[in-house]
Amino acid sequence: MTVARSSCRLLGLAALIVSGCAKPPSTIDVQITADDTVPIVTLLRSTVVRVSDPSDPAILKWVSAGGGDPDAGTGGFAFPMVLHVGIHPGWNGPVTLTVDGLDFYDMTKVIATGTTETTVASEQTTTAALMLTGVFVGGGGGDGGAGDAGGDSGGADAGVTADDAGADTAD
Repeated sequence: MTVARSSCRLLGLAALIVSGCAKPPSTIDVQITADDTVPIVTLLRSTVVRVSDPSDPAILKWVSAGGGDPDAGTGGFAFPMVLHVGIHPGWNGPVTLTVDGLDFYDMTKVIATGTTETTVASEQTTTAALMLTGVFVGGGGGDGGAGDAGGDSGGADAGVTADDAGADTAD
């Protein structure tokens, strides 16, 4: 009986130690507005790049909770909105935040973009603001317009809705 109690106490102590080591996330709460050139956007991608280490971006993706069909003029994100962008809890210092609206049918094409710079603090929430501007995606001939030069390498992707934006972190 005493061995069982000792085991339970050790297990409880281990759980407390492990939970005490978890760091709270760092987030950027970004107020996003859009100008009149922005089409209906149902997919967003945020990329946060540390000035001190641009080789390790934090990349997250969001899907509009309302879904929608851009061809029919329905659904998409409603701007202005706040996006809660999770980043590694240990990040400190200046960062560049880019939010891209991605094409509904071809997620390699950027149809709207906005960028801002801010300074993040470890395990804190930072606020920022940016305006999305439409990117011309031409038709007929060539590659069809502006593409996504950054890709998704080097970061984690998170599929969340606008209602739950920012609950996931990437490092």
